[in-house]
Amino acid sequence: MPLFSLLRRLRPARDPMAPISNVPLSEQQLADANAALGNGYLQAGDYLRAIEAFTMAVLHDPQFARAYFMMGMAYCCLGQHRNAIGTYTQAILLRSDKAMYFFGRARAYEELGEWDEAIADYESVLALEPDHGAALHQLEELRKRLDLPTESTVA
Repeated sequence: MPLFSLLRRLRPARDPMAPISNVPLSEQQLADANAALGNGYLQAGDYLRAIEAFTMAVLHDPQFARAYFMMGMAYCCLGQHRNAIGTYTQAILLRSDKAMYFFGRARAYEELGEWDEAIADYESVLALEPDHGAALHQLEELRKRLDLPTESTVA
Protein backbone atom coordinates (compact mmCIF):
# COMPACT_ATOMS: atom_id res chain seq x y z
CA MET A 1 0.00 0.00 0.00
CA PRO A 2 1.51 3.38 -0.94
CA LEU A 3 2.50 5.48 2.07
CA PHE A 4 0.20 8.37 1.09
CA SER A 5 -2.82 6.07 1.02
CA LEU A 6 -1.80 4.57 4.32
CA LEU A 7 -1.47 7.98 5.95
CA ARG A 8 -4.89 9.05 4.62
CA ARG A 9 -6.39 5.99 6.33
CA LEU A 10 -4.65 6.87 9.58
CA ARG A 11 -5.37 10.60 9.82
CA PRO A 12 -8.67 12.42 9.44
CA ALA A 13 -8.77 14.68 6.38
CA ARG A 14 -9.64 17.72 8.52
CA ASP A 15 -6.34 17.58 10.46
CA PRO A 16 -3.32 16.29 8.51
CA MET A 17 -1.20 16.15 11.69
CA ALA A 18 -3.73 14.32 13.88
CA PRO A 19 -2.41 11.35 15.89
CA ILE A 20 -2.54 7.97 14.24
CA SER A 21 -5.61 5.93 15.15
CA ASN A 22 -5.84 2.21 15.87
CA VAL A 23 -6.45 1.02 12.31
CA PRO A 24 -5.55 -2.69 12.00
CA LEU A 25 -2.15 -2.58 10.32
CA SER A 26 1.06 -4.54 10.66
CA GLU A 27 3.66 -3.43 13.17
CA GLN A 28 5.93 -2.35 10.30
CA GLN A 29 3.17 -0.29 8.68
CA LEU A 30 2.47 1.39 12.01
CA ALA A 31 6.19 2.08 12.52
CA ASP A 32 6.50 3.55 9.02
CA ALA A 33 3.37 5.65 9.41
CA ASN A 34 4.49 7.02 12.77
CA ALA A 35 7.93 7.81 11.35
CA ALA A 36 6.33 9.66 8.44
CA LEU A 37 4.18 11.57 10.89
CA GLY A 38 7.28 12.35 12.97
CA ASN A 39 9.05 13.67 9.87
CA GLY A 40 6.11 15.99 9.23
CA TYR A 41 6.18 17.28 12.78
CA LEU A 42 9.96 17.70 12.62
CA GLN A 43 9.71 19.72 9.41
CA ALA A 44 6.92 21.82 10.94
CA GLY A 45 9.08 22.57 13.98
CA ASP A 46 6.81 20.69 16.39
CA TYR A 47 9.64 18.80 18.07
CA LEU A 48 7.72 17.38 21.02
CA ARG A 49 5.14 15.78 18.74
CA ALA A 50 7.95 14.57 16.49
CA ILE A 51 9.54 12.83 19.47
CA GLU A 52 6.19 11.25 20.38
CA ALA A 53 5.70 9.98 16.83
CA PHE A 54 9.24 8.60 16.56
CA THR A 55 8.80 6.96 19.97
CA MET A 56 5.70 5.23 18.66
CA ALA A 57 7.63 4.18 15.56
CA VAL A 58 10.33 2.45 17.59
CA LEU A 59 7.74 0.87 19.88
CA HIS A 60 6.27 -0.78 16.79
CA ASP A 61 9.71 -1.60 15.36
CA PRO A 62 12.54 -1.56 17.92
CA GLN A 63 15.05 -2.12 15.09
CA PHE A 64 14.05 1.11 13.28
CA ALA A 65 17.43 2.86 13.41
CA ARG A 66 16.38 5.85 11.31
CA ALA A 67 13.50 6.62 13.69
CA TYR A 68 15.97 6.72 16.59
CA PHE A 69 18.20 9.03 14.55
CA MET A 70 15.33 11.36 13.68
CA MET A 71 14.24 11.39 17.33
CA GLY A 72 17.78 12.48 18.19
CA MET A 73 17.48 15.35 15.76
CA ALA A 74 14.25 16.48 17.42
CA TYR A 75 15.87 16.31 20.85
CA CYS A 76 18.77 18.43 19.56
CA CYS A 77 16.34 21.01 18.21
CA LEU A 78 14.92 21.27 21.74
CA GLY A 79 18.42 21.61 23.21
CA GLN A 80 18.08 18.22 24.93
CA HIS A 81 21.47 16.97 23.82
CA ARG A 82 21.83 14.25 26.47
CA ASN A 83 18.56 12.66 25.29
CA ALA A 84 19.75 13.07 21.70
CA ILE A 85 22.96 11.19 22.48
CA GLY A 86 20.94 8.29 23.86
CA THR A 87 18.79 7.98 20.77
CA TYR A 88 21.73 8.50 18.40
CA THR A 89 23.59 5.76 20.29
CA GLN A 90 20.65 3.40 19.82
CA ALA A 91 20.64 4.18 16.08
CA ILE A 92 24.39 3.48 15.93
CA LEU A 93 23.99 0.19 17.80
CA LEU A 94 21.49 -0.87 15.15
CA ARG A 95 23.31 0.56 12.10
CA SER A 96 26.96 1.35 12.72
CA ASP A 97 27.49 1.81 8.97
CA LYS A 98 25.63 5.15 8.86
CA ALA A 99 27.99 8.13 9.04
CA MET A 100 25.14 10.58 9.65
CA TYR A 101 24.26 8.79 12.91
CA PHE A 102 27.80 9.35 14.21
CA PHE A 103 27.75 12.92 12.93
CA GLY A 104 24.53 13.72 14.80
CA ARG A 105 25.92 12.28 18.01
CA ALA A 106 29.22 14.14 17.54
CA ARG A 107 27.33 17.45 17.26
CA ALA A 108 25.38 16.65 20.45
CA TYR A 109 28.59 15.77 22.31
CA GLU A 110 30.11 19.01 21.06
CA GLU A 111 27.13 20.99 22.36
CA LEU A 112 27.69 19.44 25.80
CA GLY A 113 31.42 20.17 25.73
CA GLU A 114 32.32 16.49 25.65
CA TRP A 115 35.22 17.05 23.28
CA ASP A 116 36.87 13.61 23.32
CA GLU A 117 33.58 11.89 22.49
CA ALA A 118 32.84 14.42 19.74
CA ILE A 119 36.28 13.93 18.20
CA ALA A 120 35.90 10.14 18.32
CA ASP A 121 32.53 10.34 16.55
CA TYR A 122 33.81 12.75 13.89
CA GLU A 123 36.65 10.30 13.29
CA SER A 124 34.08 7.49 12.97
CA VAL A 125 32.24 9.55 10.36
CA LEU A 126 35.47 9.98 8.40
CA ALA A 127 36.29 6.28 8.68
CA LEU A 128 32.97 5.59 6.95
CA GLU A 129 33.02 8.57 4.57
CA PRO A 130 36.54 10.02 4.20
CA ASP A 131 35.29 12.97 2.12
CA HIS A 132 32.48 14.01 4.51
CA GLY A 133 32.99 17.77 4.25
CA ALA A 134 30.99 18.77 7.34
CA ALA A 135 32.80 16.25 9.54
CA LEU A 136 36.18 17.34 8.19
CA HIS A 137 35.31 20.97 8.93
CA GLN A 138 33.86 20.34 12.40
CA LEU A 139 36.79 18.14 13.41
CA GLU A 140 39.35 20.70 12.25
CA GLU A 141 37.50 23.54 14.02
CA LEU A 142 37.22 21.52 17.21
CA ARG A 143 40.90 20.63 17.17
CA LYS A 144 41.82 24.28 16.62
CA ARG A 145 39.58 25.35 19.50
CA LEU A 146 41.23 22.79 21.77
CA ASP A 147 44.71 23.60 20.45
CA LEU A 148 45.18 20.04 19.18
CA PRO A 149 47.05 19.13 15.99
CA THR A 150 44.87 19.33 12.89
CA GLU A 151 45.22 17.40 9.64
CA SER A 152 46.81 20.45 7.98
CA THR A 153 49.38 20.86 10.81
CA VAL A 154 50.22 17.16 10.99
CA ALA A 155 51.11 16.81 7.30
